[in-house]
Amino acid sequence: MCLMALTGIVTLFVCTRPSLRVIQSWTSPDKQFTLAVVESDTDYRGFPLSVRPRYGIYVGRQPEPVYGHWIDYSFTSMEVEKDIKACQVEWSDQGARLIAPSGHILFIPRQWYEAGR
Repeated sequence: MCLMALTGIVTLFVCTRPSLRVIQSWTSPDKQFTLAVVESDTDYRGFPLSVRPRYGIYVGRQPEPVYGHWIDYSFTSMEVEKDIKACQVEWSDQGARLIAPSGHILFIPRQWYEAGR
């Protein structure tokens, strides 16, 4: 019984670990910040019919999602990675704007990422 419980806990831990794979990233014109779309963990809510990755938007000083501002984000397309690569990012003094091919716009105010988190 204890072995089954331990196996279940280890399996749950392994299956819910984030991959943190960067799908696409953009660097600000001043080269201080990076905005990246990152594959986070796996969404098992539709199991067994649907299991798919979840995504997040990271903005920080390092190109990898180590320390910075993070937002969970859902893309609307069935070809998610193709849409992610077609996104555009606009940088301004006010913040960063991610523009998806669907027309959705995510604005992240500079105050939320310039100091780290």
